[in-house]
Amino acid sequence: MLLKVSGFFLLFTLVVTAQEEYENEGRFADSILTVDKAIEMAVNKNPQLKQTLGVINAKKGARKKSFGLSSPELFWFREGIGNELPSGFAEQRWGISQTIDFPLKTAYRLGKISSEISSLEYSYESEVKQIKADIKKSYTDVIHAGTIIRLRNEELDLAKKLLNAATLRFEAGESPELEKINAEIFFAEVQNDVSDAERNFMQARYNLFNLIGLDPDEQKYSIRFPDSLVFVDVSVSQKEALSYLEDQPQYKSVKERISAAGNAISEAWSSFLPDFRINYYRQDYGQGYNNYGVELALKFPLWFFLNQSGEIQEASSNKEEMEWKLKSVELEIKKQIEHAWHGYEITLRTINRYQDNISVKSKELLDLSLEAYRLGQANLLTLLNSQRTYLNGRIRYFDSLRDYYYQIIELERFLTKDVVYVHN
Repeated sequence: MLLKVSGFFLLFTLVVTAQEEYENEGRFADSILTVDKAIEMAVNKNPQLKQTLGVINAKKGARKKSFGLSSPELFWFREGIGNELPSGFAEQRWGISQTIDFPLKTAYRLGKISSEISSLEYSYESEVKQIKADIKKSYTDVIHAGTIIRLRNEELDLAKKLLNAATLRFEAGESPELEKINAEIFFAEVQNDVSDAERNFMQARYNLFNLIGLDPDEQKYSIRFPDSLVFVDVSVSQKEALSYLEDQPQYKSVKERISAAGNAISEAWSSFLPDFRINYYRQDYGQGYNNYGVELALKFPLWFFLNQSGEIQEASSNKEEMEWKLKSVELEIKKQIEHAWHGYEITLRTINRYQDNISVKSKELLDLSLEAYRLGQANLLTLLNSQRTYLNGRIRYFDSLRDYYYQIIELERFLTKDVVYVHN
């Protein structure tokens, strides 16, 4: 009888101790990979971001050569060669010729390229925000998986204590062999759950490393993460989230493309204006280059009905396309904000429901089942069901907490500040 009481006292103590340990969440190891560090590494290594930066730099280079100044032309010529003049020619000259676009055409072209650069820069900002969100979600997966490992190991400890207690009861003739077999099956099942949790943790860990772009030789087991997810009460109103719709970089990117298309239309219309050519030259009539001349020429778009009209039509169609795209982007952003906010609201209610009701009731049920089993008023199956209810409830809580983080991270993409993993 003393062995029986001692076994159940240890089992009860283990459950209480496990609950107390989880009250102290959010502890950190010495060598932790923080979210900020993970984001910094991902931004520096991400190929898509590097590609976008390359396009931006190329577009900036294109702007430098779009001032409407073609390469100057140096020339020299001689005429009247073979005449009877002492010099042997009537005239020779050298000079420089420069072609210049009409100023309005240059202004509109530069405006178009500047808007295109701004559009690309907003696209880059949007890509960075998406990478931050992906990193934070993946980071959440790692911490969640680590938390589940801890929960499963607690369950394994309980299952082991329960198996020992059932074995003692069977050997003492106080319970049938069926209870011992049930305890053995339960213990084996929990061992499998622990293995699954460990596999999920390793998968989440390497998914994060791959997302960061961490080299294989840097993906070391010494890299650690926070012990578990903790609930952070974040208050975000739907109205606040929607108020930033037109401030989103993807929205601004399309607006800049509309501006670029507008400048392209103006540039196409300005191509009806003539370009300039200026020639300056020195003249020699056989006595040295003592004279000079200046020539001004105008280049008229004679074939406007083929060239300019086509450019205007193309630019107008591009602008109309971008205006419809802006409407599509606006609707898509609004949908994403609303989905994220409603997901945030639902998961928050789930978390509050667990904290206010389920956590207390499931713990009370487990305690009563333990006491009833100790007194011989309940069988092992009842105790197992109570234990599963308690532990599965905690796992569902952390699943909801992970989903809560997901929705907050999605909302964060549309806000002007970070709201999760701010102080890591």
